[in-house]
Amino acid sequence: MVSRLLWKDIAPGRAFHAQLWRLNHPLSPHCHDFWEAFLVLESGGTHVSNQRRESLHAGALHLIRPDDIHSIAPGSSIYINIAWPAQNWEKWCAVAGFEVPDTPQISPLAAPDLEPLFRRMTQLFALDGRAQALEIARFWAEIAARFEEDAVSAPACPDWMLRAIQTFENEKGLRAGFPELLAKSHVSPGHLAREWQRIFDQTPTHWINERRLQTAAQLLLQTSLSIKEVAARCGFDTLHYFYRVFGRHFGVTPKTYRSKRAAPLKRNSTSDLS
Repeated sequence: MVSRLLWKDIAPGRAFHAQLWRLNHPLSPHCHDFWEAFLVLESGGTHVSNQRRESLHAGALHLIRPDDIHSIAPGSSIYINIAWPAQNWEKWCAVAGFEVPDTPQISPLAAPDLEPLFRRMTQLFALDGRAQALEIARFWAEIAARFEEDAVSAPACPDWMLRAIQTFENEKGLRAGFPELLAKSHVSPGHLAREWQRIFDQTPTHWINERRLQTAAQLLLQTSLSIKEVAARCGFDTLHYFYRVFGRHFGVTPKTYRSKRAAPLKRNSTSDLS
């Protein structure tokens, strides 16, 4: 039997609902009368949407429509979920001219760079979810832009690239870095560099550093590892270099990032509603 979740029971009177989930048990098939987007922070488990099954990969952005039937099979995934009332979204879409993909399933997009946006939404909701209508409108604009870009011009990743990307879903790949990426790709360094630039608009080295930094940020918030241990597990050879690239990317030191962001998220890390 498929259960149906209602907005009036989730966050009545609020512009949106935001939550960080640490999922260690299955979520049974369900649908709802509201919209939902979730960004996977840590791979694990399997998502089933309208009978299509796909693994949950870190950095994947999923958009779930009202009445889409979805579930999550057992795993240890971590993700941030943002939900909002259907009628508000539909009015905004009409004004913005955004058309939601009319397909049996909406395919997830690779959007690891949206993690700061999703984390900000959880913090805003924890502070005062009733007064954040403008923030959810900004969030919608970012989400809509991603799906429109994907529909118009997103190039397809070749199979060899997808296999290589999977290498960086674990710490071993992060530590190994570019040599491992090249080995798993089975293409020449020149071809690898050209295709990476075409698909991601950045060099393989830049892409690897971003994946390392995203994982480092997660470890800072979700573990008690020392900053030195976090740097080593993510493949940064020296602590000095880690501090330099982390500060350039996030605008703060690893210590400040942990102290300012961990506390609000801890208050929203134990529930299991999807």
